[in-house]
Amino acid sequence: MLSINIEQVGGFSPKQTSRDINLHVSFTNASTEPVVVNSRGIVAGQESPDFIRDITIRIADEESGKIAAFDCLPNVAPLRAENFRVLGPGDSLRIDRNLGCFVLKKGRYFVTATVDAPPPSGLSLRGIRFAELPVVSNRLAVEIR
Repeated sequence: MLSINIEQVGGFSPKQTSRDINLHVSFTNASTEPVVVNSRGIVAGQESPDFIRDITIRIADEESGKIAAFDCLPNVAPLRAENFRVLGPGDSLRIDRNLGCFVLKKGRYFVTATVDAPPPSGLSLRGIRFAELPVVSNRLAVEIR
């Protein structure tokens, strides 16, 4: 079983813009068998297509529940075998990412991360299974002043 934990770099503190919000995204293999994970870690919004989205970030306004728009189009190379990493039992992988592509106005938001994009068909890594998807993180509060 793969788990994801997100936390704001430096702990919770209100920020001026979404570009000021940095996240640690940690993947941990909580199973007794090795699993393969996508370590490229491209962050995008839930409406972004699978080929440019490794980690889906969902940012919901605390009061209205409205989902923040993702306003970037990353220039992404296709996934390759070297983008995947084997995590042994208990192993972790941390990826640091910025939320600058999300349109956030003044207010408080709840952030979750989900990995749900499947690996490319036909990709095999030494017979080790891919992590079962989807995997959803904890919920994190962020604030824009």
